[in-house]
Amino acid sequence: RAAASYAVGALPLVALEATLAAYLAGELDQVPALYAMGRPIEEVRARVTAWCERLTSAGVACELVDTCGQAGGGSLAEEPLPSAAAWLQVGAEHRSQPSESADGSVSVDELAKRLRHGTPPVMARISDGRLLLDGRTVMPSEDDELVAAVVAAWPAASR
Repeated sequence: RAAASYAVGALPLVALEATLAAYLAGELDQVPALYAMGRPIEEVRARVTAWCERLTSAGVACELVDTCGQAGGGSLAEEPLPSAAAWLQVGAEHRSQPSESADGSVSVDELAKRLRHGTPPVMARISDGRLLLDGRTVMPSEDDELVAAVVAAWPAASR
């Protein structure tokens, strides 16, 4: 049997080197995943509250909700990570409809799709039929872009 080989491109190696250098230098806030996990829940809630205030003033129906995420695999696979999210309140009764209904509202799935296909793409989470933007998954430098992307994707008839 021939041995399989795998060639890693330059970009993954550069990213790995930068991550390891930040980690070894003790600059954990430079590693996005570690930065997100290390934020106190009060800080996450404050940022999501600010998103909700800005979105509400732009005509987007949303509210802060407490949520729980997970850090990922490995040794933290089953450790809950308390978080806060902006719940984008689209008409739940329209969830199964593929796009806008007669009253201009959209389904949870349709708004999630609009966010994914927007600029910048926004990856929202659907949980229990609610469309959530988790405060731990957005870097503070991305807040303005996030709010603008949600306003752009929000159905105009609902504003």
